[in-house]
Amino acid sequence: MTNGKNDMGHSTKIGLFGIGLDAYWPQFKGLKPRLEGYLREVQRQIARPGVEVVNLGLVDTPEKAFAAGHKFRQADVDLIFLHVTTYALSSTVLPVVQRAKVPVIILNLSPEAAIDYAAFNRMGDRTAMTGEWLAHCGACPVPEIANVFNRARISFHQITGQLRNDPVVMGHDGPGHIAIAEGKTKVRPLRVYHGKVGRGLSVEMSVKHGPVTLLSVVQTVDGRLQLLVAEGESVPGPILEIGNTNSRYQFKVGARAFVENWNVHGPAHHCAVGVGHIAAKIEKLGALLGMQVQRVC
Repeated sequence: MTNGKNDMGHSTKIGLFGIGLDAYWPQFKGLKPRLEGYLREVQRQIARPGVEVVNLGLVDTPEKAFAAGHKFRQADVDLIFLHVTTYALSSTVLPVVQRAKVPVIILNLSPEAAIDYAAFNRMGDRTAMTGEWLAHCGACPVPEIANVFNRARISFHQITGQLRNDPVVMGHDGPGHIAIAEGKTKVRPLRVYHGKVGRGLSVEMSVKHGPVTLLSVVQTVDGRLQLLVAEGESVPGPILEIGNTNSRYQFKVGARAFVENWNVHGPAHHCAVGVGHIAAKIEKLGALLGMQVQRVC
């Protein structure tokens, strides 16, 4: 495809949609129009002469997902961009892609380089804080989406970065410049959840600063379980004082490469964190249990 033309010389049609949960909208004032604004920004960035963008907006129920897949087929789109705008279930994604039957690209784009932690923690109102967090947590469901695509044998690509002012996402840097770009943008999209809810109280736990190992479980396309491991560092810094997000992690491969390599295996939504670098021990455990161990870093 060149200059907005496909191999047959016709204009290229790109399908675009975002995801969310319809139950969120009455709970969190302003969240839906904010996410719809993200979609419009993506549309502006990918639009160019010879390219028609078919933007179906937010798909927030399974029923809308089936309808969206039908609309993309009717529009005869050449590929689909899925902008993961906030947390959502894979049931709002799979029917769209299965019915459209065209290549899909997952856009895992943070709206900002980082949340303004000080301003966030001054909000005080937990409902408002949760809504603000949901406007920034698009990375959360990407592993679940990847897992569903893998099990449904749907090939996909993912782009991790920022919605705004990101030279990597806009295509000015090549794949070899990912580590440099990560250093410029300071993206730290991963958050690990340790909170437990009981009788309206949130019990917070902190991870000691220093070397840590992340462990998650993956269900493969043949139904087998495998372990997913990554070694990193727990580092000091501001956190969201919302009751469940309280650790910051860095990885030698950089934030972008870690997130994409972790997501592509489709791990469980949550993961365990162990103190120290113990990936080698987990690999030995996997060998004893007859389980495959995937080591990201």
